[in-house]
Amino acid sequence: MQYQYPTNPVLNAPINDKENDSDIYNQMKETEEDYDEYDDSDDESEFGDKLQYTMKVDTHLQKSTTELNPELQYTIHLCMYNIMMDAVEPYLLYFMQKDATNTKIEFPKYTFQMKSIVQPLSSDNVQYMKGGNTEIDGFEAEFEDLLFQQIRMYMQGGESIQIGELYEGFRDFLTTANVTANATANATIESPQSNELIVFVNASTLPIQHTNLFKVSVYELLCSKKVFEMNINETIPAFFQHIYNKERTRDLHHILNVQTEEYVETPYCLYLCTKDTMGNYVTSLKTDPLPNPITTLVLGKMQHPILGEHLIFSNKPQNVLFSSYDNLRRFLVFSKKEHTAFIEGNLTLNNIFSDDSPNYSAITFIEGGNQLWAIGSSLFVEEIL
Repeated sequence: MQYQYPTNPVLNAPINDKENDSDIYNQMKETEEDYDEYDDSDDESEFGDKLQYTMKVDTHLQKSTTELNPELQYTIHLCMYNIMMDAVEPYLLYFMQKDATNTKIEFPKYTFQMKSIVQPLSSDNVQYMKGGNTEIDGFEAEFEDLLFQQIRMYMQGGESIQIGELYEGFRDFLTTANVTANATANATIESPQSNELIVFVNASTLPIQHTNLFKVSVYELLCSKKVFEMNINETIPAFFQHIYNKERTRDLHHILNVQTEEYVETPYCLYLCTKDTMGNYVTSLKTDPLPNPITTLVLGKMQHPILGEHLIFSNKPQNVLFSSYDNLRRFLVFSKKEHTAFIEGNLTLNNIFSDDSPNYSAITFIEGGNQLWAIGSSLFVEEIL
């Protein structure tokens, strides 16, 4: 059996499959060292005013359509993100959906072709859309108008909201794999060279709610690369990896603390465990006859034979039918790397607590061939609803 071991949720720290525990922990240590060099997160940041946090994506995007090929039909990947402020620290969620084959998770998509626009929007309509701005042509306005139509398909209410203020821009949807085939390595954001574009929209204030959409964490998007154990289309994490390799930035997938100019560390995404009548761990489902989410976290602690009373999570579904995967309850666990105990070998109190050990908020260990996480307080946990 292969064990899947999630490391810290950063772009350069993918999940690794290893044959035995020693290999798992050796890889974990190596990844931790890489993480220290790569991580610019603010270890001292505290949850504060909403204006303190933002996504600095616009500097890596463009809005002008003048460089688009009017003959080309573009596939637009709609990246709507939400900066959430309802947990111990802010966190980021993306809106995604199943693809046409129902086998992978991807961003919503649509097509755009300037040549097909027989009559672009009038100058009056353009000025109305852009709040009096006359420095935009009809085709650019058409591009944004179609974008707004797509977004409104996923909204419930909020017709008066000015979506244009939330539109950040677009760029080539390039990955390391397709740069050679479709573009040059020196392609700039001002000169798209492929027929696929990705559009970024800050949907934090939009009433986005649709039965076909999933809320996806950064951890799932870039580390586990799965949602409800369904694979995320490999081109999406490859795109963010390509941007980091090329521009050395995490601005497109990490929240920035404006006051400290540091990235906010991303939480893990795990499954809450209960126990059946035989004492086996079972992943909690949305359809289970349980109390409301907050009460469940308070009452959902179980007695671990070594650690005592803790909330127990797993990185994989436990004893759940595949047909129930869409109903898995997913939780974000906020535990900074220096406050997380990665236990090697046998789990004992001696290898967790000592005179010089930090005050751990999370303990992760291997038990029965599964990786489990013990969390002492529900304050460090937030359910993705």
